[in-house]
Amino acid sequence: MIDVTRRNKLLGLPNNSESIDCQSFYGLSVDVLEQLLAEGFIDLDENQNNSPTTEEFLEFMKKYPGVKAHGYVIGCDREDCRTTLEGLSFMGEVTFPMLVDFTEMCRFADEFVIGEDGLYSWWD
Repeated sequence: MIDVTRRNKLLGLPNNSESIDCQSFYGLSVDVLEQLLAEGFIDLDENQNNSPTTEEFLEFMKKYPGVKAHGYVIGCDREDCRTTLEGLSFMGEVTFPMLVDFTEMCRFADEFVIGEDGLYSWWD
């Protein structure tokens, strides 16, 4: 059984979400993602349907530390209790190398946005 209170604290979720089916989280930094990995709350090989794996998201976020991830947790009352990433977001000035890498990695996402204010991807 995982330490739901600790996981929720890292993700900025309320501590009463242990028994929920599914709860979304946003704005996950690379530092917190590395902490989730170190504490066993997320699997490097995990992915949401056709999305990149956690490891692929991590490598991208290490290269571009201002990028944030979003995803969801499945409550531990369910057999498939887990933490899953399902996309990336970035607000700010996008460099050309970041744009190229983001497009390469995320172009087949269900939502793929390149806007004046930044970048966004989401896999359903």
